[in-house]
Amino acid sequence: RVLAKLPEDVRKQVVHREAWWNCDEACSLYARAHSLVAMEPHSCIMALAAGTPAIHYFSPFHGRKAWMFLDVGLAEWLIDIDAESPATVLRAWERIHAHHEPARAKVKRAMDGVHRRSAEMMADVASALSLR
Repeated sequence: RVLAKLPEDVRKQVVHREAWWNCDEACSLYARAHSLVAMEPHSCIMALAAGTPAIHYFSPFHGRKAWMFLDVGLAEWLIDIDAESPATVLRAWERIHAHHEPARAKVKRAMDGVHRRSAEMMADVASALSLR
């Protein structure tokens, strides 16, 4: 287990959950987090939606889900697990940590773009359905 391999000073700050957490619990944690490094794309989405910088250490197995980082302008936080070493992730996280407020501003710009594009898309749907 990973938990047993952690240094004691780190381990005492880690909460190991036996059960899956729900979306609200995850979003609450991500909203209060400094940043996130995850292989699971949905965690990255929830963190970004909460305004938290997120690094997606992705596998090609995730397919198009990983592309969202490219689409919203966060390419430097999209790291291919098959092509890059863990050191690459650490360097990306260190940049986020050293420049945290600019990183949060970058997330805000990305999410503002997501919200703008979503509104445009829904306006197009409404128009197509003659709901306007």
